[in-house]
Amino acid sequence: MRSTPKFLSFLALSAVLVLGISPAAHAADEDESPTVQSSDGTCATAASALLSQEQVTADEGYDFTCSAGSVVVSVNNADGSTETYSGIVSSAATDDTMSIAAESCNLESEPTRTIVSELQVNIDFCIIYGQNGDPVNGSWARSLSVEWTSYPGYPSVQNRLRTISAYASGVILWGTLTLQKQNGILPPSAISSSVVELRSGFAETDWLVGNVSSDGSHSVRYADLKVTDYDYSFDATVNVDGMTTPRFTCDSEQERCYYPDGQEAGL
Repeated sequence: MRSTPKFLSFLALSAVLVLGISPAAHAADEDESPTVQSSDGTCATAASALLSQEQVTADEGYDFTCSAGSVVVSVNNADGSTETYSGIVSSAATDDTMSIAAESCNLESEPTRTIVSELQVNIDFCIIYGQNGDPVNGSWARSLSVEWTSYPGYPSVQNRLRTISAYASGVILWGTLTLQKQNGILPPSAISSSVVELRSGFAETDWLVGNVSSDGSHSVRYADLKVTDYDYSFDATVNVDGMTTPRFTCDSEQERCYYPDGQEAGL
């Protein structure tokens, strides 16, 4: 796994959107992204702690998701409206109690971003989701893992994604892939986007075509994630900040995009 490069402290806040690191590593505003603790290593406990910290009473139950060290809770109000809250997860669970979180998912695990070669990066992450006190479904939790391989190319980037779940018949992960051009410490510019629908157990391949051939540093962002589980008529937001590949560089003279020497490109 390749860790995110460290920058000088005065650049850290400005570079949050550029680096694409997980929300667990860059809570820019503690009031907006409070840190909550899960005493038993489960997403359900983290969700309950977040609502308690926010002083929210969920009379009609709530939906929750956890991924990349973040928790998102959607509270169902009696009038049919919903309110969404998000926070950063800090688990007090031991290694033994962590195993009960949800299958092989680790509640606090950040995505692994492995640069395999100059032309390939592998990203793996896990999603835990469920409901608490739902009037119809009661309380339950499930999980799925996501495998994402991105291949920088010229003039397009190929992305192969697959979800793995024990509930293959009725789970869909929705999301948007966006090709980005980096702008130094400023937020990146979107070049092209496409919507991806992942049905559990089936791989999908997507090509992002655009001005990736222009010189400079680029990345691909996987965001707007939502999980649908038809067994429970469940539909909820996942990890509001999304995931981003390590940066790669493009050279118009060489007509290629790649990870220089198998490393992440600079800003």
